Amino acid sequence: MAGAGQDDIQGSDAAEEIHGNGGDDVIDGGGGADIVSGGEGNDHLSDGAGQDSVSGGTGNDTVTAALDIVDDTYDGGQGIDTLDYSAALMTVVIDVVAANASGAEIGTDLVTNFEVIKAGAGADEISGGAASESIFGNAGDDVISGGSGNDTLSGGAGNDVIADGEGADCVLAGTGDDIVLAAADGSNDIYSGQAGSDTLDYSQAAQGVLVDLNTGQATGFDIGHDVISGFEQVVGSAGNDHMNIGTTAMILEGNGGSDTFEFHIPEGSSSAKVIHQILDFMVGDRIEMSRYEIFEDVIDSLEDRFEETYGDDADAQPLPIRVRHEGTDELQKTLIEVDMDRDEHYEMTINLTGHHMLMIVENP
Repeated sequence: MAGAGQDDIQGSDAAEEIHGNGGDDVIDGGGGADIVSGGEGNDHLSDGAGQDSVSGGTGNDTVTAALDIVDDTYDGGQGIDTLDYSAALMTVVIDVVAANASGAEIGTDLVTNFEVIKAGAGADEISGGAASESIFGNAGDDVISGGSGNDTLSGGAGNDVIADGEGADCVLAGTGDDIVLAAADGSNDIYSGQAGSDTLDYSQAAQGVLVDLNTGQATGFDIGHDVISGFEQVVGSAGNDHMNIGTTAMILEGNGGSDTFEFHIPEGSSSAKVIHQILDFMVGDRIEMSRYEIFEDVIDSLEDRFEETYGDDADAQPLPIRVRHEGTDELQKTLIEVDMDRDEHYEMTINLTGHHMLMIVENP
């Protein structure tokens, strides 16, 4: 049993009972079936090999779980406590609600009262609970669900799938090609795709959403007012969505409803060529740019039209829009090319999956 100071205790291979008491202690249980208690203070506890029971006590404690294939018991106690499985190389499944963590390297552990969870290098599955938690997937292709509460979810390296759940959450997808599933909870969330080719998916929302990639905001009755950044693909809701797209190449999917895709280049932006893609353009959807609207036409007489350049003759500077079709028997696409700054260079291309007969009109 240690005193009230900052103690450093190393256990042996025997079964021991170690109590840190007061102070910010560092305790390693070593081998054997140990009982380790941090007591007061911000302690760092490692159980070591053997079927151990670790309790953080009061304070903001860190418990580093051993890779001993033994069923251990970890209790963070009071404070903001961290459960650390970052040494694991294989898959770890952590369920905060069920209060367990399992994996080939760790056995099946009983885990309670942790607010920060760190997974390892494997393809981990982490499910949060009702409290506000911080979850770190680290390396590997992880699946992370925040549950309820105001959570911070970090995917780390790997191609992760992250669902924030209820609450005002912050999602940092990390490196890799990640998918962020936005909850239809009406809360104001922060979603950052960060590095890689990342997807922001609002398909859980029943009502339409406004996604403005120029201002980095997404709003709607079902989703609240979200701050978004670092995404290369966006999936809309089941309702009528409106997406504002700027100079960054995007892959867009309206999902259900009659969706509007609005394209424009903000003043002062580079005129470098950019290619956008719409995966599910259909009857009822619209493309807007400048004063022009483009939508699916059902008139058969347009079927043989291969390429046209549109513009308003009454306008001294018409917006050139060129439509053409490409593809093979297996894959068809419709290309809309636009000279946004009227310099005779078609710097923006909108690639529609499939062969579409389009009508282009000018709004007054």
